[in-house]
Amino acid sequence: MVDILIKIGYALASLFVIMNYGLLLMGTTMKIIARVQGRIGPPVWILYANIARNLTMRTSIYHGIMFYLGPVFRITGGVGLYLFIPAVYGSTWLQNFSFSGDVILVIYFIFFGMLGMALGAGESGHPYSAMGVMRGLSQVTASEVPFALAIIALAAQHHTLSITNIVAAQQGGFMHWNMITNPLATAAGML
Repeated sequence: MVDILIKIGYALASLFVIMNYGLLLMGTTMKIIARVQGRIGPPVWILYANIARNLTMRTSIYHGIMFYLGPVFRITGGVGLYLFIPAVYGSTWLQNFSFSGDVILVIYFIFFGMLGMALGAGESGHPYSAMGVMRGLSQVTASEVPFALAIIALAAQHHTLSITNIVAAQQGGFMHWNMITNPLATAAGML
């Protein structure tokens, strides 16, 4: 019981670190872009203010429950995807909840985020939302076929469905990387 609580604590800490890293990196990028364009630019912490502002906004227009659950599905897909991928190979506290067979779960989480966006857009009531949902889902489905083939090729090459074991097989120099040992799977995964 204590072991799972420690793992949950490590996962929440790594989620906190990666969220703050992403927000500060985007804020710094916005600042650099503004300086290149000859402007002062927003402060680095502006994304924290934007999140706080957007969480306090309310509207009197009701679009339906799926309109509000769509972004929840979207962020659940992203956070769930991060929590089941080992963030840093060999790290104790950035290992997250990776297990044998987590490649299959990761493929499902990739589609889960797009499904949430489609559900939210479909409930919005906009006349073109059905066309956007159809286009987005067909694009994701078309890109998942070569991605799944690349995953199957890597799983067959390394005889495992664990991301940690696939990453471990690539240690020891760039000649062990999958892009060198299996360039066709790399090309299929990049599509």
